[in-house]
Amino acid sequence: MLLASTFDPTTAEGLGVRAIVERGEGDRVRLRYHAEDPAHLLDFAADAAYAKEWEFKDIDATGPPRIVIEKGQFVLTGDGAFRLPVLVASPFRAEWRLSCPDRGTFLLTFCDDAKGSSIRVMPHGEIGVADSAVQEWQAASPLMNLAEAEYTVALRHDGKSVTTTVDGVAAARTSKIGSRTRGGVALHVKTTQPCYLASLVIETTIDAPLRETLKQRLVAQRMLQIFGD
Repeated sequence: MLLASTFDPTTAEGLGVRAIVERGEGDRVRLRYHAEDPAHLLDFAADAAYAKEWEFKDIDATGPPRIVIEKGQFVLTGDGAFRLPVLVASPFRAEWRLSCPDRGTFLLTFCDDAKGSSIRVMPHGEIGVADSAVQEWQAASPLMNLAEAEYTVALRHDGKSVTTTVDGVAAARTSKIGSRTRGGVALHVKTTQPCYLASLVIETTIDAPLRETLKQRLVAQRMLQIFGD
């Protein structure tokens, strides 16, 4: 098939995203989401049912997850998840700039298998790992009061451990990651007041298994376009 011979996983088409894609060194690629381009919204697929077992009992929120663009930022409300078409493989890093109300929460999951296993990063940089072999929680230290403030959370996964920083200050670290070294990316929100996401940058390795997964996904999408259901 012609697609198989011309497939390039360092392009937006090959990665299956609408984000800005930048080639890095070797097998690295960087994806940038920003609210200045409304097309980026199309990558945030709402999933109100995913991970409903994550109970934030002290937070009241009703209605499905919703995301819009206002004043150059992604604005998230409701209760649920947004899946991105992004796939990551360690080593990878991510960085996002946000502000979240005191009575609300916003978290990102990485290496997500869409079945409940993932690496979860909470608003203050806390790390949670859910895996068949691991249930791990690392609170951020120091736990900073960041309600309503705009700040940057960064994650680095080197294949053996995960670390986070908040505005460049070390927040949390864990080496208990189980099998969570690759998978999808999702955003989760539970709030009655808006959470604001100014930007999201993900830099990942495109290794051979990820390249093959991306290629097969694109082939399947092309076949569906041609032949339908």
